[in-house]
Parts: sequence; C-alpha cells; structure tokens
Amino acid sequence: MWKSILSALATMALASHAHAATVNELDFGPGGFNVASGQPVSYTDIVRNIDVINGSVSANQFDMLQFTSLDAGAQTISLTFSILDPNPPSFTNAGGQLHFNDTPFNFAFDGSFVGTYQVSAGPFENPANATASLSFNLDNSFAGGPLFLHILPTFGGQVNYSLSLTGNGGGPIAPVPLPTTGLLLLAALLLMQVRLRPLRNLSTAA
Repeated sequence: MWKSILSALATMALASHAHAATVNELDFGPGGFNVASGQPVSYTDIVRNIDVINGSVSANQFDMLQFTSLDAGAQTISLTFSILDPNPPSFTNAGGQLHFNDTPFNFAFDGSFVGTYQVSAGPFENPANATASLSFNLDNSFAGGPLFLHILPTFGGQVNYSLSLTGNGGGPIAPVPLPTTGLLLLAALLLMQVRLRPLRNLSTAA
C-alpha cells in the first residue's frame, strides 16, 4: 500500500517535460514520403507531437504530407532546403514549389501556392545559395485539424529539407507542479513509514 501511494505521489511530483519529436523520412521505409510525378495524390500521415520533419526530394519525386491534428489558431510552418553537395566540382542547382491546403489536393499542384525555392552550388557560386527557406502562416481563423502539404521539386537533383511547425504539439510541455497539500501529504507519509519501522521490529522480536 505504502509503495503504491508513494509511487503515485512521486509521479505527480515528477510531471515530465515531454518534448515533441523529430522524424526522418528514412524512418518511413523505402521511398519515404515520395510520390512519383503523374501518380495519384497519396499522403503520409504526420501524427501529433511531431514538430520537426527531415526529408529529401528530387525532380519528379514529390513529398505529400498530411498533418492529422494541428492546433487551432495562428501558427507557422517553415522549411529550410539545402543542396545535397554544397561543394560540387561543377555547377549544380535544383528547385521547386510549396503548396498547402486544409483539404486533400485533387492533383499535385493544387491548393494554395506558398512560393518557390531554388538552391545552387559550384566552384564559383556564393555558398549562401546552397540553402533556401520558405514559410507560411496560418492565422487565428484556422480551425485546427488536418493540413495537407506538397513539396514539389520541378528541376535538378536531390535537395534535403527540414520542416518545422509550431502547432503540432511542439515544444516542451509545461511541468505540472505538485500542490502544496500533496507535498505535505508526501512528507507525512514518509514520516509515518519511518516511525512504523521500529514498531514492526519490536513486534517481530516479541
């Protein structure tokens, strides 16, 4: 009984700083999020409490993501793109588009257009061009629930990306403080257990 009570109180006292997770496209097996150009729209579900997604795209291989349960209200979705080899022996580049919608797309380039990204690298290229960023905001009118995102490369080789979002349970969960009454009860129980030990020992000796 004592063990159960103390365990319950300790659980209250040690309410966790649980963090949202990072996932990698490779975690989803061969092919990852990729949907070949010309194939029907098909989504990979990104469940709650994932706030960073690392993946890659290349021409004619689209990534189509469905966030199943975003928070309601204002939030930001950001992507950083980086070219696979920032120091190639010759000039190379790649680019594409980003689209989103709150309902499934009818075709790859459907939905709301966010913008284009382009990255490049080479012996005479500015190193800053090896990365690019895109982001968009959902305003206070967003009712929560699903969001559909298409990362659509249109030319070039492989580009890696890191996607972060603020409305999918991201960031640390605030610790739940143990109420003062709970602390007092814990102290009282510990004290009672200490005092009962000599009584048990005397009883055993008798």
